[in-house]
Amino acid sequence: GADFLAVAGADRWIRPAALSSIGTSSPAALKALARTASQPSAAAALPELAALAARRLQPTDRLDTFREALAAATGFPALQVRLLQAAANANPAIAARPEFRELTTALIASARTSVEQSPTADEQSAALRVLSLSTWSQARDLLLPRLEPAIAPTVQSAALDVASGFADAEIAEALIERLPAMSPTLVPKAREALLRRPAWAVAFLDAIHAGTLPASSVTPTELQRLADLPDDAVRSRAIKLLESTARSSRE
Repeated sequence: GADFLAVAGADRWIRPAALSSIGTSSPAALKALARTASQPSAAAALPELAALAARRLQPTDRLDTFREALAAATGFPALQVRLLQAAANANPAIAARPEFRELTTALIASARTSVEQSPTADEQSAALRVLSLSTWSQARDLLLPRLEPAIAPTVQSAALDVASGFADAEIAEALIERLPAMSPTLVPKAREALLRRPAWAVAFLDAIHAGTLPASSVTPTELQRLADLPDDAVRSRAIKLLESTARSSRE
């Protein structure tokens, strides 16, 4: 049960067997395991246990189990996010419930306070990741300032991870604008984010073509991969940049 998962939950071979043995007691096990959230084994098993509890949830059941689990995991905001995401993915119907939205809203509000008041970069980073539960319009005022070069790298990385999870065009513009000043450790992550979505890739390649970004901002391998994509806008721009690169190398 929960005691066993708290000790061996990080073992990917043992965890499935332990979870399958819990059965209908998953709500109680979730609350019990959440009280040991500081243990790596418990943290590893909690999202899957939350998914199990969500799948067993009946339409008339309240979400008290998840409310109590989140409260027990206070101090571990990234884990709280994973619990809610696992539950919503396992049982999409609960994500539409007002009660679930209340849990999410409360967690986001707490995270916003932590981002603004936490004294350490690690605490700010953990709180920022909670904003993945919100929308870009709700989170942009906290995320954009934390993409600036003067911000601690761990905080920048967390802000980049969360921002790139949204699809808004403004994010691509922000990343393109900040790319030249980003630390070398973050540039590959930002470039990967820009190339992941066709609309962002178009904006990225247009910035290179216009000279806003240097040609070295994208590798020949990445351009070749983009040139093979079915999206006409991305493919045509990638081919033009490949041809331009080839001409430059011959001259």
